[in-house]
Amino acid sequence: MNKALLACLLLIPQLALSSPLPKQLVVPGGIINIELGSVARPAPEVFFQKKRVLILENDNKWVAVVGIPLNSKVGQHSITIQSGKQKTHSNFEVAAKDYPAQYITLKNKRMVNPNPDDLKRISGERPAINKALNTWTEQPVDDLSFSLPVQGRLSSPFGLKRFFNNQPKNPHSGLDIAAPTGTAITAPAPGVVINTGSYYYNGNTVFLDHGQGLVTGYFHMSKITVQNCCANRHSHYCASPWRSYQYWKLLLQWQYCIFRSRPRFSNRIFPYVENYCASRAVSRNGD
Repeated sequence: MNKALLACLLLIPQLALSSPLPKQLVVPGGIINIELGSVARPAPEVFFQKKRVLILENDNKWVAVVGIPLNSKVGQHSITIQSGKQKTHSNFEVAAKDYPAQYITLKNKRMVNPNPDDLKRISGERPAINKALNTWTEQPVDDLSFSLPVQGRLSSPFGLKRFFNNQPKNPHSGLDIAAPTGTAITAPAPGVVINTGSYYYNGNTVFLDHGQGLVTGYFHMSKITVQNCCANRHSHYCASPWRSYQYWKLLLQWQYCIFRSRPRFSNRIFPYVENYCASRAVSRNGD
């Protein structure tokens, strides 16, 4: 056998043990990857802000992929590592980051200041959304290389400080992808549908569970063509963007609330992670 070929074959098992890690950026809305030790020992449980943290195997080591809330203060933070009865802590420093501002004028003023009936609806929808966002499934996560759910112009980036009709609102905690109505949307990674519905701010919505608190959400679709508990492995699963917008938010249950833990997207799609609640997802005509 050719020596070069033999070397490649011997290398394959080692490559299989390595999972691509998200790009690290230790800022509010970012991610830090923390090594936990050799995989020769069972994986520990890791907590950040009292929430479980996703752990995967990389280069024969356990790695905690920790999302940093967008509203986190600059300075020292820590995770708790629990192995059996033993608890230890690992500290890390969060640096400052200034996100740009975005000013949007909305004709539908109820999307800026909901009336009492709207507020009642929003309050009634919150438990179902929170339940989906707080999903934790105990299963291995082998790959964090997500693909885009739809091809289109990236029309609004993550992390923007948003002002609707000059009123400050929650930061933009997703990635907007502009695509024609009727464009098929695909699951960016293997997952299970855990929630579908039509919500006040998010419109037609689908949530996918990818394991260990990693949940993705898809919003403002013209229609939904899947049901809960359907497995999706990179298949076309939810109709088309509403008008010209498809909001994609990669959510990670690493924070106070998974809904507050959304991704910052790098060129490889899986990213830095942002963490701040309730993006007010609003479409804009003609964009």
